Amino acid sequence: MEYLLTGFSPAVDAFAFTNENWSIDEDEVTVILDVAMKAAVASLAIRPPLVDAVLDTLLFAGPFIAIPEVREKLVKWIADNGGLDATRPAFCCGMCFCALDAYTARVPSPRGVAGRQPTRHGLPQEAALRKQLLDRHLDAWKSGAAWNAIETKIIQRFQGVDAIRRRSAREVARLVTSLRNNVPVPVLIHQDDSDPFSSHCLVVYGALVHPPVGDAQDIEFFVYNPNAPVLKSTTSVTGWTEESRLTVTLEGGLAAPRSVRALNLSSDSQWTLIGVSITPYAPAAPAPSVIETSAKAVVSGRDVNVTFAISNVGTGEIGPFVVGGRATVVVPAPGTRESWPQVTVPKSTPGGTRLEENGPPPPPGRVIIRVPPTYVVKDRTENLAQLVAPGTTASAEVTFASAPDVIRVSSVLGFKWRSQVDALRGTAERNYERRAPGAGVVVRPPRVGPV
Repeated sequence: MEYLLTGFSPAVDAFAFTNENWSIDEDEVTVILDVAMKAAVASLAIRPPLVDAVLDTLLFAGPFIAIPEVREKLVKWIADNGGLDATRPAFCCGMCFCALDAYTARVPSPRGVAGRQPTRHGLPQEAALRKQLLDRHLDAWKSGAAWNAIETKIIQRFQGVDAIRRRSAREVARLVTSLRNNVPVPVLIHQDDSDPFSSHCLVVYGALVHPPVGDAQDIEFFVYNPNAPVLKSTTSVTGWTEESRLTVTLEGGLAAPRSVRALNLSSDSQWTLIGVSITPYAPAAPAPSVIETSAKAVVSGRDVNVTFAISNVGTGEIGPFVVGGRATVVVPAPGTRESWPQVTVPKSTPGGTRLEENGPPPPPGRVIIRVPPTYVVKDRTENLAQLVAPGTTASAEVTFASAPDVIRVSSVLGFKWRSQVDALRGTAERNYERRAPGAGVVVRPPRVGPV
């Protein structure tokens, strides 16, 4: 058994709401269909002929796409066979790409709230997230998702399901290679019908690779399914709802993949799946920030206490979090020379050394000197139980021993979560850390005593 798990987590990087019950305006439907048609036309113009067959009396092949009548036939075929309308889920690609954007940038994801989709006409932060979801959905279609869905239906129509299964076997091998390199991958799964919009986007982030049995090999891919998000659960032993799995039976195994014999998605078991294809992905700036930070330094004796506030301006809960701080300029601590610690150094230390008269003699070739101490920084203060609701602020404190000139503090959201891959492997839950965008907050402690 081979256990593969990347750093992507559907409980951390993905959304809490589902890809259902969207309120899609007609202008959005028009834009999505237009992008799909343009992507298909552009792709056909540079691809070799797909089939030697006639589609509505016209040859459906790359060189013929320059003929206006052929383009019109293609547009009509997409419109007739694409059941996209204003009541249908539409943002699975956008949700997957936005989740990958947050993971790639290592920033907190605006997970939102279960059962509440962000709308164009709601709160400003919801409208911003909704725009990001649509933009990334269209980016996914332009980069190849739309063409993959349409091409699959064309091949199914003229070459049959077996041709799709053979192509999918090569994609499965590529998926395993990406996971071995710690890279999560967006994919499209294809249903057994004629509708190109019935394809569905997932993020593959882990796998259980079973040993080959005869001429076949089973692979269980762990996937983020926008239709079935991973949420906190009070009834589950793990504290979370179950992860989605895409189970594949590969003829010939990974050593010589020939065809996909079976393909099943645990969270949408009613679907009849015939294939899978990798969707090209390029990172983009993640969704709008969900965190604003502030900090204030107060001197207390020799210590400097920095009060650090985290404000949640996102659409869902954030946390638990860790507050970190570090001095960017380190200066000698106060005290007399006699209180400085002793350090043994080589005799040839540049700048000269001074042999101490008291104490044991140093080893041959080395001398003992006294050096001024630097600040000891308590750079992590954990608040693991605290969640910050949308529109609220939480505070914590970072303590510095003595007073550095400049302090830089930043928030780290630390999420503890255990994938079933880790559970089966027998390893403990992982800590997934995501930092707020930017370099943190710089504060200058007030001066004490004469300047």
